[in-house]
Amino acid sequence: AWIALVPLILVARSSTPGAAFRWGMVYGLAFWIPALAWLSALSDKGIPFLVANLLWLCLAAYCALYVAAFAMTASGLFAVLDDGSSPRGIGITLCLPLLWIGFERLKAHLFSGFPWNELGVSQALSGNTFCIAACQAAEWGGVYAVSGLIVLVNAGLAMTIAKPGGVVVSGVRYRFHPELATALILAAIAIAYGRNVSSGMASS
Repeated sequence: AWIALVPLILVARSSTPGAAFRWGMVYGLAFWIPALAWLSALSDKGIPFLVANLLWLCLAAYCALYVAAFAMTASGLFAVLDDGSSPRGIGITLCLPLLWIGFERLKAHLFSGFPWNELGVSQALSGNTFCIAACQAAEWGGVYAVSGLIVLVNAGLAMTIAKPGGVVVSGVRYRFHPELATALILAAIAIAYGRNVSSGMASS
């Protein structure tokens, strides 16, 4: 999860909004079709096989629309803000998690909502201490805060890959990536807080 969105963000950065939407749809379907495969089991509960599979594919396509909308909006954001400068790069890095959270919340509430399998849930599925610490971010905004933390790291990594040469300051090039540094510092603060909370819960 911590690197899964990097390719999509890079595609959004280098594509038109329309192309980013199409790639986002492919990306979303690649995730949601397997994730919703359990719906095919409805055919064992009396629902006709074709109907069950049609429902599965339609719901997967509907959920993929939100991933596509994220990619399209991110592409527009890059087109407006990205001029190669570090301040704007940091701004984009901070905006992308908010954008993802917005679409996750929209999916959770629009048309009665489908608040299932949000990105932040990926951390709850593991028992390791890092994931448990990351899950403590839910205290600040539910599963969406955990999703935002994950997208923040993905965005920092993507911006670093997009600018492999580093930063030029007064004619001198430095292999320092402010976008990644910002993402990692904020993530480290959240994880450190989460470790402190989870260790306190364990000791009590």
